[in-house]
Amino acid sequence: MDVRQLRYLIALVQERHFSRAAMKCNISQPALSAQIRKLEQELGVPVIKRGNTYGGLTPEGERIIAWARRVVENADSLIDEAAVLRGELVGALYIGVIPSALPILPLLTKTLIEAHPELRLHILSMSSKEIQRGLDDLSLDVGITYLDNEPLNAVDTLGLYHEEFSLLVPENFRDRLPEKVKWSALAKVPLCLLTPDMQNRRIVDSVFAKIGLHPEPVVESNSILTLYGHVRDAGLCTIIPRNHFHLLGQSNGLVLKRLSAPVVRQRIGLVRHETQVQSPRVSAFWDVGHSTDVTKQIAALVAKR
Repeated sequence: MDVRQLRYLIALVQERHFSRAAMKCNISQPALSAQIRKLEQELGVPVIKRGNTYGGLTPEGERIIAWARRVVENADSLIDEAAVLRGELVGALYIGVIPSALPILPLLTKTLIEAHPELRLHILSMSSKEIQRGLDDLSLDVGITYLDNEPLNAVDTLGLYHEEFSLLVPENFRDRLPEKVKWSALAKVPLCLLTPDMQNRRIVDSVFAKIGLHPEPVVESNSILTLYGHVRDAGLCTIIPRNHFHLLGQSNGLVLKRLSAPVVRQRIGLVRHETQVQSPRVSAFWDVGHSTDVTKQIAALVAKR
């Protein structure tokens, strides 16, 4: 058995297509298929459901893939550890981040990049559920997500800061609404919100439900920048993290109002797969999270605006 065969199997499960998996692994499709057949022969059980196209994993394959991911993770960690012993930290770190936390991420990655210039970061905007799946199937190394609102499975967590929701409105709403806006007042406000697959939106919906409201947004998007655009240019309003607005910089034509009754604050933090041995790349990023006072840095940046 070769670790490469396990990598090919993992790529096939991730891509769900033989040609795409082969491209991802930089080999030909026949070579990838042959190596997976060889793996099945060595294990003595069928792993892949075969037909004209990839048909998924067999019941035996479902159990094999879990072991394959562990073996590959440990093999990668061994390679990383050897690099650390040589005084290097190389390779790629895959980070999944909820959209509202993306402006915060450079407060951490700046330190990581300065300490380990050979490290390459792959940053993906994802929903909290996608981050959980990525950690489960090892396609992600670490995530930044909500820590308290919905259950997290088989992960270590590290709190970084709290996110407070506020209302972003166009200039013509400045005098139509008070500086502190009650959630109940949003029943008469034209809203654009994140899509329901995003935990941010599910938190917003739960607040509305508690006060007996069920507003229908005019626009839904999984991009916060798209929401910004519709506030600025289409006259809609949206609910965003207060720090998000200040960190991106206040823009002409946009006004931020505090939301009250209730005040909604959510804890954001790092998550990683719960395992006894963490890769040096993940450990390095985790150490940066431990040593960085994100709340203090956010306050300093906001003060400069």
